[in-house]
Amino acid sequence: MVHSPLPSAPKSETFKVLSIDGGGIKGLYSARILEHFEERFNCHIADYFDLICGT
Repeated sequence: MVHSPLPSAPKSETFKVLSIDGGGIKGLYSARILEHFEERFNCHIADYFDLICGT
């Protein structure tokens, strides 16, 4: 079950960071996995993190 963030839910005190390591082809592989998650669970990864960064 996927929990979607609710607009009416109280703001969390936790700052959630998704850090993706690996540049070049490794970064492309990571991006494709995230794309697969979004399609599989019908969600947007960005809705679950405050900051997404990588190399």
